[in-house]
Amino acid sequence: MYLVAQKDILFENKYYHPGEELPYNDEYADAWIESGSAKWLEELPVDILPKAKRVCAQPGVEVIAINGKSQINLEGRIPKRN
Repeated sequence: MYLVAQKDILFENKYYHPGEELPYNDEYADAWIESGSAKWLEELPVDILPKAKRVCAQPGVEVIAINGKSQINLEGRIPKRN
């Protein structure tokens, strides 16, 4: 059995997002289950969200952004959505 987060949970300075396994802790497990923030599952859920892909900057696309006191020229591209 796995204790799995159903909502975002901050525990011991770490965020657990929905679908992630929580560390079992007697003190908090019952409270998480009663509030609907976690539940017991037989198997860990399969990732249903797509993973992020790295995107490289393409030369020739120039954007001027103001950062505090100075202007910085940035090159890059916006990732395509599927």
